[in-house]
Amino acid sequence: MRILIAGDDEVALRIAEAVMEDHAVTLIRSGTSDDVRLARLDVEVVNGRMTSSRVLKRAGVAEADLFIGASMVDEQSLVSCVSAARLGAVRTVCFQFRPDAQAADEELADLASALGIHTLLAPARLLR
Repeated sequence: MRILIAGDDEVALRIAEAVMEDHAVTLIRSGTSDDVRLARLDVEVVNGRMTSSRVLKRAGVAEADLFIGASMVDEQSLVSCVSAARLGAVRTVCFQFRPDAQAADEELADLASALGIHTLLAPARLLR
């Protein structure tokens, strides 16, 4: 499976680390810093804004079986997932971290449907 993960923080790195052995993983990062943990990952890295269709295309979003928006900035994750779906990603998953975005499951499902995102996850709600 080809998986694209967009995000600069711990969540994106941990997801990439968890799936890289069994899947082809591309990590989209806005920074160009040489993170020590990133160097240990067996993933392709594309630097650029995760909300840019040009960056998404360069990362191969049209061939992606799964796109994961995992930025700590919820709006960036939402926009990148909507763009990824429109550019051909088969499935999209969007993480939402803000406390005020911790809506009920039904509200998350409604928002996901309205935006064309397959799954919206609010990790804090899942831990309750």
